[in-house]
Amino acid sequence: MLTPFALYAVVAVVLFSVLGKGFDAGLLVGVAAGGVIYALIATVMVKFGWNPPMFQSKEERAAAATASAERRAARAAGQAGADAPHQRHQPQGQDDPPLTPRPTPSM
Repeated sequence: MLTPFALYAVVAVVLFSVLGKGFDAGLLVGVAAGGVIYALIATVMVKFGWNPPMFQSKEERAAAATASAERRAARAAGQAGADAPHQRHQPQGQDDPPLTPRPTPSM
């Protein structure tokens, strides 16, 4: 679960070391604090039902991809039917002019 954060940590430390004034111990403190925050957020998300791809088996990922493709195909089929012209029902009196004229802006 921490693999993405570990990659970020290495890149962040190298970039800040190169672009800054060199290596600083404060970088490690910041990366460690970021790791704790990342782990807490990921834990909460997993508790609410998020299933990260790195924890899914190949079969689960294939099933999710198939379901997603089916949803896209159904949505595309539904939009093709929605593009056909149709008559909208307009409430009675909608085309009538307003009873009181709108005020014109004065200059």
